[in-house]
Parts: sequence; structure tokens; C-alpha cells
Amino acid sequence: MLAVLAFSGLPNLNAQNAIKNVLAVAINGVALVPFVIARIVDWRFAVPMAVLALAGGYCGARLFRQVSQPVSRAVIIAIGVGMTTVFFARSFLMKDDGGRSALAGANEPNSKGKFPCSSTDQ
Repeated sequence: MLAVLAFSGLPNLNAQNAIKNVLAVAINGVALVPFVIARIVDWRFAVPMAVLALAGGYCGARLFRQVSQPVSRAVIIAIGVGMTTVFFARSFLMKDDGGRSALAGANEPNSKGKFPCSSTDQ
């Protein structure tokens, strides 16, 4: 989202990040509604996670306001590259016990006829 906002004409990275955060709250708020309606949110975990995410966002914003924009951009890019590398490695390079990719069989039913990612396996 920050990459797209970089072309928006906003004056600096802090303004771009503020818009990104507002959009993220809106997107995640809309995504939350079906889960709340379906009553599958475990509020014992959801509330502390939300509180800590807000605290982290607030502290992170205060920290990054004190850092120069080139350093901020370098940190953001490094985190993005690191996360992409980890996700790529987990998805395509890691093998299961049968020598297949860790993603292989994710959409195939197991011996009980259930899909591995199905919530009905509980």
C-alpha cells in the first residue's frame, strides 16, 4: 500500500503511512464483520491483540517520526524483502516428509475425506 501511496503526491512518508493506517483499519473492520456475525471470534485473544496492535502502531509512529525518511524507507524495504523471502521459502522450498512442497496437497482431502485447512477437522 505504501508503494502505491508513494505516487499519490502526499508530502512525506509519515502522511503516506497515516493514510495507509486509516485504510488498513477500514479494510480490516469490514473484514471483521462476517466473523463477528458468524460468532467465530475468540474475544479472549482478539481484544488483547487489538489493544497491543494499537499500542504498537502508536509507538511505531512516534519512533518513525524521529527517524529520517531515507532510513525509514530502508527499514520498510528491508522488512518487506525479509518477509517475502520467508514466505517464499516456506511456500516453495520447504518440503514435507514425502518430499513434496509444503503447499502440495493443501487442496486435497486427507484419508478421512476432509481438507487439511478445513475448520470442520476439529
